[in-house]
Amino acid sequence: MRLCCKKAVHIVDCTLRYRSVSTVPEIEREKATKDESSSATARFSPEAAMLKEDFFDLQSQLPRSCRLIAQINYFDALKLSKLTKYPLTVISVAALRQVAVQLGLPLEKVQKFSFAVEQKMNDNCYHNAIHVSDVVQSTYIQTLTAGPICDICQDPIVKLSVILAAIVHDVGHPGYNNAFLVASRHSIARKHGDLAPAEHMHFEIFQKLIQQPELNFLECLTSEQHTSVIALVKHAVLATDMSNHLEFVYRLEPIDSEKYVLFKLAFALKVADMSHSMRSFSVHNKFVDMLKEEFRKQGDRERELRLQVTSGMYE
Repeated sequence: MRLCCKKAVHIVDCTLRYRSVSTVPEIEREKATKDESSSATARFSPEAAMLKEDFFDLQSQLPRSCRLIAQINYFDALKLSKLTKYPLTVISVAALRQVAVQLGLPLEKVQKFSFAVEQKMNDNCYHNAIHVSDVVQSTYIQTLTAGPICDICQDPIVKLSVILAAIVHDVGHPGYNNAFLVASRHSIARKHGDLAPAEHMHFEIFQKLIQQPELNFLECLTSEQHTSVIALVKHAVLATDMSNHLEFVYRLEPIDSEKYVLFKLAFALKVADMSHSMRSFSVHNKFVDMLKEEFRKQGDRERELRLQVTSGMYE
C-alpha cells in the first residue's frame, strides 16, 4: 500500500482546522445566546414556508447551531430535525441559494427538488434525512473562503455539483450496506450489479427527479454545463462507496487539472459523509448510536436469511 502523502489528506486537515480557528470568514462563531432556547421552540416546514415570499429566509429564524453557516463542530442536525419535519429541505435550499442565484437557476424549483429528495428518504436509523442534512452542511462549509475546496469552487458549476451530490448521495438508501444487497440478491443489486449498487441507485433516483419538469432547476444551464453537473454528481456519489475507501484515501493527488477537480470534489464529499465525527462529542455519540442500531438491524436480517453476518453487524 502506498504511503499517504500530505497533499492527499489536505482536505481532511483543512476541515479539521475549523475546530481551532479563531476567526473564519463566513462562519459564525459559537455563542451562548439567551434567545436560542426560546427560538428553538418554533417549528418550521416547507408547506408553511411556501406561503412566504422567500422560504430561504428561514435560516435567520433558526438557532445558531442549526444554521447552514454554523461552525463545523457546532452544527447540530439532530436539533434541526426536532425543529422541523424536513431538515434536509431546510438545509439544502440554504446551501443551494447563492450558487443558484449566481447561475440564474429558478429558486422555486430548487425548493421543490430539495423537498422531493427528502420525500424519497427512508426512515432508517442512520442513513436518513438527518444524516444527509449533516453531510450537506459539512460539504457547504468546505466550499467557503479558506475552506479546503474553495479553490475549485470558484467555478460555480463545480460548487453547484458538490452541494447537489451531497444532497442526493444517500437518496432512497435501503438501510443495508452493499455487502448485504449483493449477498441477499436484493433487487437493488440485481438491477445495478455487485459494484456499488446502492450508490448507482442513489444516482439513478437523482436523474429521475431532475428530469421532472417541475423539479428541473438545472433547465437554465447550457447543454455543456448541464452535462458537467450530471457527470460531477455521478463521480462524487459513486465515490462514497465505502468498499474502496482506503484505496481512495491513499491515492496520490493528481496533477492534471481536470482529475484534480474530480479528486477534490469526491474527497470533500467523503469527508462530509463522516462529518459527525467532527461535531461536538454529544452529537457525534448520538450519530454513532444511530449507526450501531442500523448495523444491528442488518445483522438481525442476515441471521433471518441465514446469511453470514457481515463484520461489524453485532447484536
